[in-house]
Amino acid sequence: MSFWDDTRESVRERTTNGDISTELFKIITGFFPKPIPVVQPTFYLGHGYILCYDYMDYIDKLLACEAALEKVFQYVLYLRETISLFGRFIRNAVGPIEDFLSVMDDIFDDCVRELSNTEDIDELAEDEGSLGGEEPAEDEFKAEREEMTRQLLEKFTAAGISENVSKSLAERLAAMYECCVFYVRLVKEVNSPGIVGETVMFMGICVEVQYLLDTRMRHLLLEDVFVKNVSPFSTGILPWISHALGELVNKIGAFS
Repeated sequence: MSFWDDTRESVRERTTNGDISTELFKIITGFFPKPIPVVQPTFYLGHGYILCYDYMDYIDKLLACEAALEKVFQYVLYLRETISLFGRFIRNAVGPIEDFLSVMDDIFDDCVRELSNTEDIDELAEDEGSLGGEEPAEDEFKAEREEMTRQLLEKFTAAGISENVSKSLAERLAAMYECCVFYVRLVKEVNSPGIVGETVMFMGICVEVQYLLDTRMRHLLLEDVFVKNVSPFSTGILPWISHALGELVNKIGAFS
């Protein structure tokens, strides 16, 4: 079973932000002489983890529900509210995580200075060079993302949402789901016992988290929209949700 499938299986776990944040705090304070710089980042890392599971849960419930107008409207509206929370979370989380990475840079430099073996220094320098915020492998879950897009498109079309809105919304919702899967995996890697003392590995994970939040997820949350393809500017999820909800409300009103 792939990590994508494992994550979908675990969506119904009822874990609190406090559970995740305190466990992360225990792991991460091993890298710091003082715990104060760890508090905010671990809070936000835990909060993002819970938001990912909430989002994935609503997507799975949407896929499982009948294609009745009211049901689709219900879960799309839940997704809109969850996406709005995501936007506020990212705005608040990016700053503390960047500050946290600045502290980690100093700790990494100290590790380099403490090494007396030139070969070890070279190896560590190579590892440092790989911490450039590389994008997670987008093709890793390409098949799963495309299958989810197809299922969402089928659901929206069956509910009577127009083709352009259905396609645009389905693609973005599935892409956001994929980002959530990546995020959950990164947080689990940070929270694993094997990370203790692995400064380079830990930094690499944190840089990936920052990139995922500040680039990939933020890109999916852009709020401008063009109904006709007259701009190369790629638009986010919320405007397409608004179009979908508007069409559903009109249809529900017509049958009431």
